[in-house]
Amino acid sequence: MDEHKKVPKRIAQTVLNSLKGGVVPRIGLPYITVGRKNEIASLLHDVEIIAEGGASFRFIVGRYGSGKSFLLQTIITLSKRSLPILNCG
Repeated sequence: MDEHKKVPKRIAQTVLNSLKGGVVPRIGLPYITVGRKNEIASLLHDVEIIAEGGASFRFIVGRYGSGKSFLLQTIITLSKRSLPILNCG
């Protein structure tokens, strides 16, 4: 039984073009956010808390190229909300 799903060509091309351009793709994120399930769920939960009038504060730290900016852009894309996010580089 094959547990791997093939990525549709249209989505694969969109993802590759986005990554070549240095941006997070708007579609196909589940295919490339490997190993980030817990982090994404936690950060999206924070977004919901903020949307309901609460507050949240996180530091995202890691080595150069570890995916910090990609993770934050993924959260912005998946949250589908217009909330202030401070991103210092």
